Amino acid sequence: MKQFIRLMKALSDPNRVKVIKMLQRRDMCVCELQAALGIGQPTVSSHLKTLEDAGLVISAKEGQWVNYSLAKGDYLCAGVILEHLKTWLESDPEVAAMLSGLDKIRRENLCSRSPSSHQQERYRMVTPKKVLFICTHNSARSQIAEAFLNNLGGDKYAAASGGFEPRPLNPLAIEAMAEAGLDISKNESKSVFDLFKAGRIFDYVITVCEDASEGQCPVFPGVTSRMHIPFADPESLTGSHEEKMAEVRKIRDTIKAKVVELMAEWDADKTPRKLG
Repeated sequence: MKQFIRLMKALSDPNRVKVIKMLQRRDMCVCELQAALGIGQPTVSSHLKTLEDAGLVISAKEGQWVNYSLAKGDYLCAGVILEHLKTWLESDPEVAAMLSGLDKIRRENLCSRSPSSHQQERYRMVTPKKVLFICTHNSARSQIAEAFLNNLGGDKYAAASGGFEPRPLNPLAIEAMAEAGLDISKNESKSVFDLFKAGRIFDYVITVCEDASEGQCPVFPGVTSRMHIPFADPESLTGSHEEKMAEVRKIRDTIKAKVVELMAEWDADKTPRKLG
């Protein structure tokens, strides 16, 4: 039972699953896995330890490198799981793209670089720019901005949102976003202070409420650019349902246009940044 629990824990993280997928293709060292995943070496090492503890991965020293490979039936349960996943693991196009780019880099050069210099030069896209949108209640405007950036930005951006005084999502915002093809009905309002206490790092922190003051927002660690881009508050709307919906659609479309504008600015910015 303990072995089964370790296996389930090991497979519960998407980056660990990616490691398994890549090792299905070929043996790799920590630096190669770091380059492919775009995450820090300590994090990669931690993932590998979890996979080793679960019996899914083994390591072997070859010259100056420690190579990692999938376990070959050393653990019955792990071996059975890997055998069932074999076809899926081998056919993943994302992994194929990762390894194709990695093959263009000599391991000697890859492992001799400092993590910071390599992260700026690695073959694949740098770590997504992390953006936090904040409004008073995290019930409408910041949720809309988060949804649009995650939808339009692909893997170049990772958006989150929070509020000073979280409240349940505004039904008008949910309805307006559904009309735009995005479902935010299952989102939960979050406290910006909880995000701060959790040590979250963001490249951009953007307040989108009209009454937000600079002093209200906590100073997040890391390289952070703070911006204030206010939008009208759906909570303040009056009139019939249709009249309020008409205004919320305008707010939604204004936020979307601004998100598109910000992405264009950020995409054009080639300034090296700290990757977290």
